[in-house]
Amino acid sequence: MNVEKQPSNLIKPCIPTPPTLRHYKMSFIDELAPSMNVSAVLFFSVNHDHGPNFTTRLEQSLEKTLTRFYPLAGRYVDETHTIDCNDEGVEFTHAKVNIKMQDNILDTQENVKFVEHFLPSEIRDADPLLAVQATVFECGGVTLGVRAAHKIVDASTLCTFINEWAATNQEEINGHEFTGPGFMINSSSLFPGRSFSPIPLQPISDDDMSSKYIRKVFKFSETCNIENKIEGNYGWKY
Repeated sequence: MNVEKQPSNLIKPCIPTPPTLRHYKMSFIDELAPSMNVSAVLFFSVNHDHGPNFTTRLEQSLEKTLTRFYPLAGRYVDETHTIDCNDEGVEFTHAKVNIKMQDNILDTQENVKFVEHFLPSEIRDADPLLAVQATVFECGGVTLGVRAAHKIVDASTLCTFINEWAATNQEEINGHEFTGPGFMINSSSLFPGRSFSPIPLQPISDDDMSSKYIRKVFKFSETCNIENKIEGNYGWKY
């Protein structure tokens, strides 16, 4: 398998962030967050929406979404423990892979780090706070890999961001305007920063990944079949 990545470009909010929101203060909980990334990879089988303008539409909807998640387009300032919401942008990488997306593509991969091929590069302190990689398979299927700095994003926030991005992308298709909550509250108002240093994170070796971590694959079609059997045999309904 060979993943060919194109040079990345920066996607900026379509509406500039106002000066009153220029400095996003970090809470002391964020200050303590270890220097690590939060990541997700989404697999999409081929469909009629994956035309030549598919990735362009992703970029356009990302521009709109970033107006509500404006800190993600900024840069972290270590000296002041703040996010400079300067709209420098998030990193977007286009890629293609020389295999077809099969239903069992994840089943056949024993290496738990297989999905790393579909993620953008690791985010460092001076890098953009969010990076995206859209990888197109030979069959037309697409993976969308999203990686964010844990200082500003946790798993819940990442899910919220992806959901709002998806809704905004559907707006591009259907023409219905979507307005989500975005960053609703600055946690520093509840937990003011105290200039703490991040908690050190012990590196995880490949041996640890193989021996100490368990990987599970859930097949939703089989889950539905089990539910149908339970409903038929016992009269239970979900």
